[in-house]
Amino acid sequence: MATSSLPAATATHLYRAYGMTIAVERPVPRLTRLPSRGGDEPIVIEFGTVPQALPNAETYDDYFQATTSEYLFRQPEKWGVLVRDGRWARFEAMTELSDELFWYLAVTNAVGVAGYQRGLFPVHGSGVMFPSGMVAFVGPSGAGKTSLTAGMVLRGHPLFADDLCLIRPEGGTYVTGKGAPELRLLRDAADALGWDRERSIGHQPTRDKFAFVQDDSGIDEAPVRAVVELAFEDGPPRLERLGGVAPFAVLVAAIRLRMGLHLFPRALRPAAFDLVSRMAREIPVYRFTRPRDYGAFAAGADLLSAEFGH
Repeated sequence: MATSSLPAATATHLYRAYGMTIAVERPVPRLTRLPSRGGDEPIVIEFGTVPQALPNAETYDDYFQATTSEYLFRQPEKWGVLVRDGRWARFEAMTELSDELFWYLAVTNAVGVAGYQRGLFPVHGSGVMFPSGMVAFVGPSGAGKTSLTAGMVLRGHPLFADDLCLIRPEGGTYVTGKGAPELRLLRDAADALGWDRERSIGHQPTRDKFAFVQDDSGIDEAPVRAVVELAFEDGPPRLERLGGVAPFAVLVAAIRLRMGLHLFPRALRPAAFDLVSRMAREIPVYRFTRPRDYGAFAAGADLLSAEFGH
């Protein structure tokens, strides 16, 4: 879509998050403020009504619609986001949201989709820093991504991102940008791991999730050391590096978009398939299994530290 079709930008506040510059019309809490525009083109996030549908959607289901240049997602009666050309987004809250949840939904969804439209890889995962780089924990909802991340943070590994890791190739390696310094834990996970709920910055009653601030990573970008798929399994914790087609399958399943790779607009599929294929060959991908018992956490964390560094 031509630049002239984009709405006029009204944003006055610049931030850096997930490796992208964000321009917003009002202040965003807990993001790193930029004094001036950097070298990359920002994504402008505005607020208002998003459409019910795209007029020429190429791929869609009950929640999303997409063309080569636009992506619309609507969570019925809750919120919606429209992203265009990787450069402009509009977020609509259709019901009352807490300040913490509003900004989490607006920023992660706008940036994740904009990254995909720019040719980056949005991973639905949480990342912590090890001496060798950022390790992203991925898996389906309920796999314990944030819980494991929160536990590793308490063992001294800085939080790098929660729920979204935006990966891009750069100089023969892969890098990702630091996300918002927040993580969200279910009540039982927070209590079992030792996170004080009295210090949370927000609570989602419908899911009984608590949001915490944890800003202990002083770097803006980091190399991707590994992607680790999580699963629960009886028996002692196990960490194995995957080979064959398994790394590709893990990465495809980890895309943080409603549409899978096979539903990408036709013009975007070849480049996306090529990027995922290269990542599967060049980024180490592991599977980490452990029992659901929080009492087994220490043994599993020791395995991760032994592989990726203390």
